[in-house]
Amino acid sequence: VPAGDGAVSWLAVSQRDGQATARVTRAAARATAPVLAALARLEHMADGQQRAIRGALLDELLDGHGDEGVLAARVASCGVDFATPFRVVLFSGPADTDALPAPNLVSERAALVPDRPGLADLVAEVCAGTIGIGRAVSDATAVPHSLRDAELALRRAAAGGRSVVAFEDFDLATLAVTEAPPERLRPKVDELLDVLQSHPPLLEAVTAYFDHNLDVMRTAEAMHLHHNSLRYRLARVEDFIGQSLKDPSTIASLYIALSSQHAAEHV
Repeated sequence: VPAGDGAVSWLAVSQRDGQATARVTRAAARATAPVLAALARLEHMADGQQRAIRGALLDELLDGHGDEGVLAARVASCGVDFATPFRVVLFSGPADTDALPAPNLVSERAALVPDRPGLADLVAEVCAGTIGIGRAVSDATAVPHSLRDAELALRRAAAGGRSVVAFEDFDLATLAVTEAPPERLRPKVDELLDVLQSHPPLLEAVTAYFDHNLDVMRTAEAMHLHHNSLRYRLARVEDFIGQSLKDPSTIASLYIALSSQHAAEHV
Protein backbone atom coordinates (compact mmCIF):
# COMPACT_ATOMS: atom_id res chain seq x y z
CA VAL A 1 0.00 0.00 0.00
CA PRO A 2 1.75 3.22 -1.07
CA ALA A 3 2.24 5.73 1.74
CA GLY A 4 4.30 8.78 0.84
CA ASP A 5 7.84 7.75 -0.10
CA GLY A 6 7.43 4.30 1.41
CA ALA A 7 4.74 1.70 1.90
CA VAL A 8 2.54 0.34 4.64
CA SER A 9 2.20 -3.41 4.99
CA TRP A 10 -1.00 -4.96 6.24
CA LEU A 11 -1.51 -8.30 7.96
CA ALA A 12 -4.88 -9.69 6.93
CA VAL A 13 -6.43 -12.42 9.07
CA SER A 14 -9.40 -14.52 8.04
CA GLN A 15 -11.25 -17.31 9.81
CA ARG A 16 -14.18 -19.64 9.32
CA ASP A 17 -17.24 -18.85 11.41
CA GLY A 18 -17.10 -20.62 14.71
CA GLN A 19 -13.51 -21.83 14.27
CA ALA A 20 -11.89 -19.33 16.61
CA THR A 21 -12.83 -16.45 18.84
CA ALA A 22 -12.02 -12.87 17.93
CA ARG A 23 -9.84 -12.64 21.01
CA VAL A 24 -7.68 -15.59 19.95
CA THR A 25 -7.44 -14.24 16.41
CA ARG A 26 -6.33 -10.82 17.61
CA ALA A 27 -3.72 -12.38 19.89
CA ALA A 28 -2.33 -14.45 17.01
CA ALA A 29 -2.17 -11.39 14.76
CA ARG A 30 -0.43 -9.32 17.43
CA ALA A 31 2.17 -12.05 17.90
CA THR A 32 2.71 -12.52 14.16
CA ALA A 33 2.94 -8.89 13.08
CA PRO A 34 6.28 -8.07 14.83
CA VAL A 35 7.86 -11.21 13.36
CA LEU A 36 6.76 -10.28 9.84
CA ALA A 37 7.98 -6.71 10.36
CA ALA A 38 11.38 -7.99 11.53
CA LEU A 39 11.64 -10.29 8.51
CA ALA A 40 10.79 -7.39 6.20
CA ARG A 41 13.51 -5.26 7.78
CA LEU A 42 16.04 -8.08 7.40
CA GLU A 43 15.05 -8.50 3.76
CA HIS A 44 15.44 -4.76 3.21
CA MET A 45 18.88 -4.78 4.85
CA ALA A 46 19.96 -7.79 2.80
CA ASP A 47 18.78 -6.07 -0.38
CA GLY A 48 20.73 -2.93 0.55
CA GLN A 49 23.88 -4.96 1.23
CA GLN A 50 23.51 -6.78 -2.08
CA ARG A 51 23.13 -3.48 -3.92
CA ALA A 52 26.25 -2.14 -2.20
CA ILE A 53 28.25 -5.25 -3.13
CA ARG A 54 27.13 -5.11 -6.76
CA GLY A 55 27.80 -1.36 -6.91
CA ALA A 56 31.33 -1.78 -5.53
CA LEU A 57 32.00 -4.55 -8.05
CA LEU A 58 30.87 -2.34 -10.91
CA ASP A 59 33.16 0.47 -9.73
CA GLU A 60 36.10 -1.97 -9.82
CA LEU A 61 35.15 -2.97 -13.36
CA LEU A 62 34.87 0.66 -14.44
CA ASP A 63 38.28 1.49 -12.97
CA GLY A 64 39.89 -1.56 -14.58
CA HIS A 65 41.32 -2.68 -11.24
CA GLY A 66 41.63 -6.14 -9.79
CA ASP A 67 42.63 -9.58 -11.01
CA GLU A 68 40.84 -10.50 -14.23
CA GLY A 69 40.00 -14.05 -13.14
CA VAL A 70 38.74 -12.99 -9.72
CA LEU A 71 36.63 -10.21 -11.21
CA ALA A 72 35.14 -12.58 -13.78
CA ALA A 73 34.16 -15.03 -11.02
CA ARG A 74 32.61 -12.29 -8.90
CA VAL A 75 30.71 -10.92 -11.87
CA ALA A 76 29.40 -14.40 -12.68
CA SER A 77 28.22 -14.82 -9.08
CA CYS A 78 26.03 -11.73 -9.63
CA GLY A 79 24.36 -13.37 -12.61
CA VAL A 80 26.21 -11.30 -15.19
CA ASP A 81 27.38 -13.57 -18.01
CA PHE A 82 29.47 -11.86 -20.68
CA ALA A 83 28.42 -14.52 -23.16
CA THR A 84 25.80 -11.85 -23.79
CA PRO A 85 27.38 -8.42 -24.47
CA PHE A 86 26.88 -5.66 -21.92
CA ARG A 87 27.03 -1.86 -22.17
CA VAL A 88 27.88 0.92 -19.73
CA VAL A 89 25.07 3.46 -19.37
CA LEU A 90 25.46 6.88 -17.75
CA PHE A 91 22.63 9.15 -16.59
CA SER A 92 22.85 12.89 -16.01
CA GLY A 93 19.82 12.93 -13.72
CA PRO A 94 17.74 10.70 -11.44
CA ALA A 95 16.89 7.33 -12.94
CA ASP A 96 14.68 4.42 -11.96
CA THR A 97 17.48 1.86 -12.13
CA ASP A 98 15.13 -0.89 -10.89
CA ALA A 99 13.46 -0.71 -14.32
CA LEU A 100 16.71 -1.45 -16.21
CA PRO A 101 17.08 -4.79 -18.02
CA ALA A 102 18.29 -7.57 -15.74
CA PRO A 103 20.76 -8.93 -14.86
CA ASN A 104 22.65 -5.72 -14.28
CA LEU A 105 25.16 -3.98 -12.05
CA VAL A 106 24.39 -0.47 -10.82
CA SER A 107 26.49 2.01 -8.84
CA GLU A 108 26.29 5.73 -8.21
CA ARG A 109 28.58 6.24 -11.22
CA ALA A 110 26.97 4.09 -13.89
CA ALA A 111 24.97 1.02 -14.84
CA LEU A 112 26.13 -2.08 -16.69
CA VAL A 113 23.18 -3.56 -18.59
CA PRO A 114 22.77 -6.34 -21.15
CA ASP A 115 22.81 -5.22 -24.76
CA ARG A 116 19.54 -5.64 -26.61
CA PRO A 117 17.62 -4.07 -29.51
CA GLY A 118 15.91 -0.85 -28.51
CA LEU A 119 18.13 -0.32 -25.46
CA ALA A 120 18.35 3.44 -26.06
CA ASP A 121 14.57 3.78 -26.03
CA LEU A 122 14.28 1.61 -22.96
CA VAL A 123 16.77 3.58 -20.86
CA ALA A 124 15.23 6.85 -22.05
CA GLU A 125 12.02 5.77 -20.32
CA VAL A 126 13.70 5.45 -16.92
CA CYS A 127 15.66 8.73 -16.91
CA ALA A 128 14.45 12.27 -17.42
CA GLY A 129 17.95 13.66 -18.07
CA THR A 130 20.54 12.99 -20.78
CA ILE A 131 21.97 9.51 -21.30
CA GLY A 132 25.24 8.17 -22.72
CA ILE A 133 25.59 4.54 -23.83
CA GLY A 134 28.96 2.90 -24.45
CA ARG A 135 29.96 0.14 -26.83
CA ALA A 136 28.88 -3.48 -26.29
CA VAL A 137 31.62 -5.48 -24.54
CA SER A 138 32.01 -9.21 -24.01
CA ASP A 139 34.50 -9.40 -21.15
CA ALA A 140 35.17 -7.66 -17.86
CA THR A 141 38.46 -6.08 -18.98
CA ALA A 142 36.69 -4.13 -21.74
CA VAL A 143 34.23 -2.38 -19.40
CA PRO A 144 36.47 0.74 -19.02
CA HIS A 145 36.33 1.18 -22.82
CA SER A 146 32.54 1.17 -22.72
CA LEU A 147 32.70 3.70 -19.86
CA ARG A 148 34.94 5.98 -21.93
CA ASP A 149 32.45 5.78 -24.80
CA ALA A 150 29.53 6.51 -22.46
CA GLU A 151 31.26 9.60 -21.06
CA LEU A 152 31.81 10.97 -24.56
CA ALA A 153 28.25 10.06 -25.55
CA LEU A 154 26.85 11.82 -22.49
CA ARG A 155 28.76 14.96 -23.36
CA ARG A 156 27.61 14.78 -26.99
CA ALA A 157 24.01 14.42 -25.82
CA ALA A 158 24.26 17.43 -23.51
CA ALA A 159 26.00 19.60 -26.12
CA GLY A 160 23.60 18.64 -28.90
CA GLY A 161 20.39 18.91 -26.88
CA ARG A 162 19.65 15.21 -27.34
CA SER A 163 18.24 12.87 -24.70
CA VAL A 164 20.30 9.80 -25.68
CA VAL A 165 23.55 9.28 -27.57
CA ALA A 166 25.02 5.80 -28.04
CA PHE A 167 28.39 4.57 -29.31
CA GLU A 168 26.85 3.87 -32.73
CA ASP A 169 25.93 7.55 -33.06
CA PHE A 170 29.56 8.74 -32.94
CA ASP A 171 30.93 10.66 -35.90
CA LEU A 172 34.18 9.54 -37.53
CA ALA A 173 36.40 11.86 -35.48
CA THR A 174 34.91 10.75 -32.16
CA LEU A 175 35.14 7.12 -33.22
CA ALA A 176 38.82 7.61 -34.05
CA VAL A 177 39.39 9.00 -30.55
CA THR A 178 37.70 6.03 -28.88
CA GLU A 179 39.72 3.51 -30.89
CA ALA A 180 43.17 5.15 -30.71
CA PRO A 181 45.30 4.40 -27.63
CA PRO A 182 45.34 7.58 -25.48
CA GLU A 183 49.13 7.50 -25.18
CA ARG A 184 49.48 7.81 -28.96
CA LEU A 185 47.17 10.82 -29.16
CA ARG A 186 48.50 12.59 -26.07
CA PRO A 187 51.59 14.30 -27.62
CA LYS A 188 49.59 15.85 -30.47
CA VAL A 189 46.74 16.82 -28.17
CA ASP A 190 49.13 18.50 -25.74
CA GLU A 191 50.88 20.30 -28.57
CA LEU A 192 47.60 21.77 -29.77
CA LEU A 193 45.85 22.45 -26.46
CA ASP A 194 48.60 23.30 -23.95
CA VAL A 195 48.76 26.91 -25.06
CA LEU A 196 44.97 27.24 -24.84
CA GLN A 197 44.81 25.59 -21.43
CA SER A 198 47.02 28.38 -20.11
CA HIS A 199 44.34 30.82 -21.32
CA PRO A 200 41.03 29.37 -20.02
CA PRO A 201 38.74 31.99 -21.68
CA LEU A 202 40.14 31.03 -25.10
CA LEU A 203 39.76 27.30 -24.44
CA GLU A 204 36.21 27.91 -23.22
CA ALA A 205 35.44 29.91 -26.35
CA VAL A 206 36.71 27.35 -28.83
CA THR A 207 35.03 24.48 -26.93
CA ALA A 208 31.69 26.28 -26.97
CA TYR A 209 32.22 27.18 -30.63
CA PHE A 210 32.53 23.50 -31.51
CA ASP A 211 29.63 22.54 -29.23
CA HIS A 212 27.41 24.95 -31.21
CA ASN A 213 28.40 23.76 -34.68
CA LEU A 214 30.75 26.68 -35.43
CA ASP A 215 27.84 29.12 -35.17
CA VAL A 216 29.20 32.39 -33.77
CA MET A 217 25.82 33.87 -32.86
CA ARG A 218 24.55 30.79 -31.02
CA THR A 219 27.88 30.38 -29.25
CA ALA A 220 27.96 34.02 -28.16
CA GLU A 221 24.41 33.74 -26.85
CA ALA A 222 25.23 30.57 -24.91
CA MET A 223 28.32 32.21 -23.39
CA HIS A 224 26.47 35.49 -22.67
CA LEU A 225 28.99 37.39 -24.79
CA HIS A 226 28.65 39.95 -27.55
CA HIS A 227 29.39 38.24 -30.85
CA ASN A 228 32.30 40.60 -31.51
CA SER A 229 33.84 39.60 -28.17
CA LEU A 230 33.60 35.97 -29.19
CA ARG A 231 35.12 36.71 -32.60
CA TYR A 232 38.02 38.43 -30.84
CA ARG A 233 38.62 35.39 -28.66
CA LEU A 234 38.51 33.06 -31.65
CA ALA A 235 40.99 35.31 -33.47
CA ARG A 236 43.28 35.04 -30.44
CA VAL A 237 42.95 31.24 -30.62
CA GLU A 238 44.15 31.39 -34.22
CA ASP A 239 47.10 33.58 -33.16
CA PHE A 240 48.13 31.16 -30.43
CA ILE A 241 47.90 27.96 -32.46
CA GLY A 242 49.16 29.59 -35.68
CA GLN A 243 46.33 28.12 -37.77
CA SER A 244 43.08 29.41 -39.21
CA LEU A 245 39.75 28.21 -37.85
CA LYS A 246 38.47 28.35 -41.40
CA ASP A 247 40.87 25.59 -42.43
CA PRO A 248 39.11 22.17 -42.41
CA SER A 249 42.27 20.45 -41.20
CA THR A 250 42.51 22.85 -38.24
CA ILE A 251 38.86 22.27 -37.38
CA ALA A 252 39.32 18.49 -37.60
CA SER A 253 42.49 18.56 -35.50
CA LEU A 254 40.94 20.74 -32.80
CA TYR A 255 37.78 18.65 -32.75
CA ILE A 256 39.76 15.45 -32.30
CA ALA A 257 42.00 17.07 -29.68
CA LEU A 258 39.04 18.33 -27.66
CA SER A 259 37.28 14.95 -27.92
CA SER A 260 40.44 13.18 -26.80
CA GLN A 261 40.81 15.59 -23.91
CA HIS A 262 37.27 14.93 -22.72
CA ALA A 263 37.79 11.17 -23.08
CA ALA A 264 41.05 11.29 -21.09
CA GLU A 265 39.34 13.16 -18.27
CA HIS A 266 36.98 10.21 -17.73
CA VAL A 267 39.32 7.26 -18.04
